[in-house]
Amino acid sequence: MTSKSRKQKIVDFSKVRKAPERLPFHWAYVTLFALSLASSLWQHGHPVLTLSLLGSAFVIGSLPYISYAVISSNIRFNLQIFIVLASSLWLLYRLRQQIPLDKILIESVCITGLCFILAQRSSDYEYLFLMSMFLLLYGALLPRLIFLIIFILGFFITSLLLYTTRLRTLAGVSDIKTPTAVFSRSWSGFIMHFLLAGAFAFGLFNLMPENKSFTEGFFDVSFYTENSSIAPPGFMQWLMPRNFRKGKGWHKKSGLGKPEILTSSGGRVEVPESNYLQSSGNGASPPGKEIIFKAKSPLKLYWLAQLYDVYDGQGWKLSNKLRNARTVNSVIRKQDNILNCIEQEVVIEKWVSKSLYCAYRPLSATTKEQDNYYNLINYSAYNVTLKNDVFPKLPFYYSVTSTVFFPKETPTSAPPVSRLSTSPFWLENIKFTHYLKLPKQLISDRVRKLAEKLTCGMTSPFMKALTLRDYLRNNYRYLQYSQKTPDNREAVDFFLFDLREGHCEYFASALTVLARLSGLPARVATGFSPGNYNALNKCFEVHAYHAHAWTQIFIEGKGWLTFDAVPPGNVESVTTPFAIGKLRDPFGDEWRITPPEITKKTLSYLKQNRAAQLKTEKNSYNCTFADSMLLQISSTTENAKKIFKNIINGELKSIAAQLFKSWQSFKRQMAVIWQRILNRFALKNQLFHGNFILLIPFLSIVFAVFLEYRILKAFFNRRKKLLKCRQCFLDAEKNLRKQPNLTVIACYTMVRILLNMAGYPRRGNKELLDYGNSLFKVSNELRKNTVVLFYFYTKIEYGSECINQNEAVEALERTENICKELYPLINEPAELEKLKHTAV
Repeated sequence: MTSKSRKQKIVDFSKVRKAPERLPFHWAYVTLFALSLASSLWQHGHPVLTLSLLGSAFVIGSLPYISYAVISSNIRFNLQIFIVLASSLWLLYRLRQQIPLDKILIESVCITGLCFILAQRSSDYEYLFLMSMFLLLYGALLPRLIFLIIFILGFFITSLLLYTTRLRTLAGVSDIKTPTAVFSRSWSGFIMHFLLAGAFAFGLFNLMPENKSFTEGFFDVSFYTENSSIAPPGFMQWLMPRNFRKGKGWHKKSGLGKPEILTSSGGRVEVPESNYLQSSGNGASPPGKEIIFKAKSPLKLYWLAQLYDVYDGQGWKLSNKLRNARTVNSVIRKQDNILNCIEQEVVIEKWVSKSLYCAYRPLSATTKEQDNYYNLINYSAYNVTLKNDVFPKLPFYYSVTSTVFFPKETPTSAPPVSRLSTSPFWLENIKFTHYLKLPKQLISDRVRKLAEKLTCGMTSPFMKALTLRDYLRNNYRYLQYSQKTPDNREAVDFFLFDLREGHCEYFASALTVLARLSGLPARVATGFSPGNYNALNKCFEVHAYHAHAWTQIFIEGKGWLTFDAVPPGNVESVTTPFAIGKLRDPFGDEWRITPPEITKKTLSYLKQNRAAQLKTEKNSYNCTFADSMLLQISSTTENAKKIFKNIINGELKSIAAQLFKSWQSFKRQMAVIWQRILNRFALKNQLFHGNFILLIPFLSIVFAVFLEYRILKAFFNRRKKLLKCRQCFLDAEKNLRKQPNLTVIACYTMVRILLNMAGYPRRGNKELLDYGNSLFKVSNELRKNTVVLFYFYTKIEYGSECINQNEAVEALERTENICKELYPLINEPAELEKLKHTAV
């Protein structure tokens, strides 16, 4: 390489050119970006920011016409840094105002887009065009008339840019110059393509719904966003042909009448009556993917629609006693201060029943239609429904206040029946024994013996309920479409001993019957599982496939709790959007192991609410000792925050000055040390001066030493991991009787090490049970053993109960089976013999 070429490689072209790399259609890009700003921010974003950006776009857009002699490239680069910094500061400012996250991000993107108008490089136009398309798509989600005008202008400019820059787009090289007079030489082709695209857009407008509908669009935005055609009514009537509006092809998504649900194949299936539920299911229609409702809730709970309390051997029905139940013990609740309220906002997008879904137990509900408030809603002791068969127009908004108990310590033994009538956690005027009734002539002896065997020796009601639930989770397979119960068989006996697989109705019915046989008040609940949590708009999106059945079991000191006997991996609940949602998930997976009413997240929220209530009411009544302690802890935290804020505001400058001085001193010391190192190794130039052939063996030795180091390091790491596995196995056997929890943890650690060595690591922060199920690619036996071991580990990690000795023994046995499959995969079959010898 010549010296001249070396100089050209380090030359800054921005100082050689007279002006920036401005493309022929510069103002078309600037205008398109300005239109996209108006599309996303007009009547939606901050008004001062919107007008400032629109004015700044054309002012900054004129800078590429000014030469570098007037405004140097360094000044332009500093201007870009200033714009990015302003965007970051605006983002922090809007976050403090609790603005919806999607609006904050769009405003920050619009500010950052000004950097690309400077056109320092020709490739900046490509980024500016891409950003403009994104902002136009976002603007399409906001129903405003101005978007129609912007869409027409933006469509014309976009077509012009795509047509004139097609050579650079097809070649993938931004440096190709656009031919001169490209538009004047091919204007006829451009007009023809523009008309064809306009006809296609006209056809899309015809397919737009006439009524507003609450849908997702391209991606989820704020909770109350309504996506609809933004044309005025008169224009919509002109745009949509009459024969299409009234023809057979028009499908009305919302309105009045009997609710319907669409199957995945498109056929309509009527929703069955809700006063009876068969154990084998009320229908075989596959669940669809459409959203039934969206809800905002501070806690992750199940959405209740209906309760069932009477069992007839084939299914469950709602008795008149439960239908007409009333709440009691209001005086006791107020004295003990154990009842807490949570607010939920729900919007129904598709009617499938008269139920207004909410968390158990609803206290009150309101709608936006205040005039018809009392004529719309019907209350009961456990749910809220519509009064009439006439369904309101969609989307239907309502708010619900539900009550959740602040749990107390669970009794070690079941309380007598006489005590429950005065318990503050028993709110119903129904007797305790009502939820223990079963048809004696229908329940088989083997079902009774199974319930007695599973709960033998247990005195804690909570541990009984967990044991029954986990038995069904570990020994029965979830199957959405399963065989129905024969007419001459009792449903629970058929499921437990013959079928051994089924959908959620089978699991809920079996757990309820086993709980009642064990002396626990229980009933079947239907509705929806928590749904998918959207971390951007902080709401739960409940689809048709979230329809579910579970069991409510009463535990003294905690109230009615949700116990879901379905294996947790089969209850679908994901956090969206991908990757970002998982990082911002505030609930985790504890609700799958522990009843959601008493998870750590729930208890933390209830404590915060209780502390806030005490601050407002501390002078109106005498606080208990526990309330006083909670109030003191809360006040201490706030005082600490104030002190920390004062320290930051008062001493931040002095701390920054000291850090700057320390940094300068450190830089000077490092410079002196570096100079000494250079002086010490200055002899290297004399050693190899004129003898470059000596470098070859020297470098070969260095490379060989490096390879040997890598080989030895891998070998000793492998030995270290194998010894770690052997030690874990010893620890597991050592703690088998005294500390079963440590046995399961040691087995889990050993299996995870072996899976990593075998080349099957846990990737992408996948859920533990999903990770275990993915091992079916190796063998089905490995999958079964690993899933059970992982489930025991999740009970320790996320649950509040302990592992018993039988579960620890099973975990150790399954670990041995896993070792038999994994040690040959890592080419260490001899370790099996060492493991057996160590165990002996």
